[in-house]
Amino acid sequence: MTPHHHPSEEFLLDYASGAATEPFALVVATHLACCAACRAIVAEAEAIGGALLENLPADAAAASLDQDVSAILARASRQAADRRRAPASTLAGPLRDYVADLETAPWRALGPGIHHCVLAKDRQGAAARLLRIAPGRSVFEHGHSGNELTLVLRGGYRAGGTHFQAGDVECADESTSHRPVADEDGICICLAVTDAPLRFRNLLGRAMQTFIGI
Repeated sequence: MTPHHHPSEEFLLDYASGAATEPFALVVATHLACCAACRAIVAEAEAIGGALLENLPADAAAASLDQDVSAILARASRQAADRRRAPASTLAGPLRDYVADLETAPWRALGPGIHHCVLAKDRQGAAARLLRIAPGRSVFEHGHSGNELTLVLRGGYRAGGTHFQAGDVECADESTSHRPVADEDGICICLAVTDAPLRFRNLLGRAMQTFIGI
């Protein structure tokens, strides 16, 4: 798997610095599991951050470390848990902490041929969720009030004239309006995070939004 579409540098740097909240960190970490190019960017950013930290006064460095220690310990704990898990799962390491497998995830109906499963939320309102879209089905056309990152885990979809397949990430923001359509040859499963409500273009989408909270 060689991804052709990646998270923007902004999201990669937030992840490297520890500034990314759990929903965004989950999407980026899952993409990193299959993308050597983005792993290299994150590694370089972490190295630069480490070098800058070494040059801080002792008190400032200690304060910075205190802020990051809980995130570091949590990440280390997850990595240890990954190593203890049986290798039968085909999910990327970060996802295995949230769901055993894609077939038995607690899917809930989101629309005709579309199901979702919320995995993580943060205090600012961002949420990461799995999306399962039947072959040829489309998500209602919508715009955005904030950011959306969508990582394809299985299958593929087309949006705005661009095709996204396993490992690819689509980045959307307030300037984006699209209508993702799943490929005809199989189910499309994605991991998506949004940090603000979507702006559906049709009445049915807006009516459903009241109940599903996207």
